[in-house]
Amino acid sequence: MQASIEQELSTLGGHVACVVIRMTDEVPQELVSINADHVFPAASLAKVPLLIEVARQVEFGMLCWETRYRVWEGARVASDGVIADLSADLQPTVQDLAHL
Repeated sequence: MQASIEQELSTLGGHVACVVIRMTDEVPQELVSINADHVFPAASLAKVPLLIEVARQVEFGMLCWETRYRVWEGARVASDGVIADLSADLQPTVQDLAHL
């Protein structure tokens, strides 16, 4: 069964994506491992918990997707991010900022 699961999951990647999966049970015993030794840069992975929290606050009425904010100059840092390249007068919404 493990070989069958690994074969099915492997078909998901290879064309335009690389699939990396490692599943374990409570013991911990490895159940499925596909490209588990492949190292990936974290990139924007750190943003995921922030996006979850923003969505939670929107759900509870603490934030609104349509609320606009001015990005003050001190928040604009030289980096690979896009905010530094945007107009200083731009007032993006919470939804816009979440997509950045």
